[in-house]
Amino acid sequence: MAYSERLLYSFLGTPDGERADFGVLQTSSGKILGTTPAGGETCDEESNTCGVVYELTPSGGSYSESLPWTFQGYYPTGDGEVPEGDLVQDSSGALYGETIHGGVSTCYLAEYHGCGVVFKLTPSGSGYVESVIYQFQSITDGFQPAGGLVLDSSGALYGVTNFGGTGSCSLGCGTVFKLTPTPSGYSKTTIHEFSGSPDASIPTGKLIMDSSGSLYGTTEAGGNSTSCGSCGTVFKLTPSGGGYNETILYRFQGGSDGAGVSRGVVADSLGDLYGATTAGGGSAYNCAVGGSSCGTVYKLTPSTSGGVTSYTESVLYAFQGGSDGGAPYSVIVDATSLVPPVALFGTASLGGSGGYGVVFKITQ
Repeated sequence: MAYSERLLYSFLGTPDGERADFGVLQTSSGKILGTTPAGGETCDEESNTCGVVYELTPSGGSYSESLPWTFQGYYPTGDGEVPEGDLVQDSSGALYGETIHGGVSTCYLAEYHGCGVVFKLTPSGSGYVESVIYQFQSITDGFQPAGGLVLDSSGALYGVTNFGGTGSCSLGCGTVFKLTPTPSGYSKTTIHEFSGSPDASIPTGKLIMDSSGSLYGTTEAGGNSTSCGSCGTVFKLTPSGGGYNETILYRFQGGSDGAGVSRGVVADSLGDLYGATTAGGGSAYNCAVGGSSCGTVYKLTPSTSGGVTSYTESVLYAFQGGSDGGAPYSVIVDATSLVPPVALFGTASLGGSGGYGVVFKITQ
């Protein structure tokens, strides 16, 4: 099957958006919403632009863009700055997302402007009203929320902060948090703090939740493998009593295995997990900055023995660089093939005929 490209919208920078780095949300009416970490208006005395939430509305055979929100920066408003991650929408049409900076300024360190926020855009008339539903308070509370949020049936939100917590890393090793709606707002709980190797550090990407409420995600570093020291992990958080128990499902080894895990995992109907690494794979071509090889798409297959479930990793594809592509960031499961063998779609940030990245499909 051949694919043809259709360009829906070209961003213009300021005062429009710039660098649409993450995925999009499509509503039932066909509108497309997303974020850009740059663009918009100049937002404070030290930053150029702080990013936007954009909306593309279909009209005839084209799309028109509007900006439901342009971020104002941490000073003096306490608003967000630099949104990174997918948006999520509730049944009322409200949108939720994260910015890695902004909010209170207790995380102010050189270029870091605040600890980050979780925001909400509530439909109002023909537009939206923004509110900051949580401002991260300090390094120990959590720093740089990113990747996107998970919304459960009760309205609670789950996400990760790349840094922060009480781990031994210089800016904290990262956290997993929960925001629970209350009559007066949202109550924040840290449900896991990463501690670095041999545990994990720098959680990245959006979490996924299974039917029992367990959370699955990835960390860019940690794992303490013998070959690369800190190649990254896939983890699971299982509800237990009033908290969660962490299990490291897989520690990447580097080399042909994979390293530099990015942007979470996705699951098929049997509970198999799929994801991408930006490095590793064993090709001779060096794609990753400071690394080797061009990355992989991997699968984790669960098996249960004696009541204990373990996961076996297999590399579905190792990128070769050049016209093939390299440094893949994420994959999705083809909605028409949720039962294995599945097809996967994804993007790689390098390679292709022009050298600027590729869109790929992998069929098992």
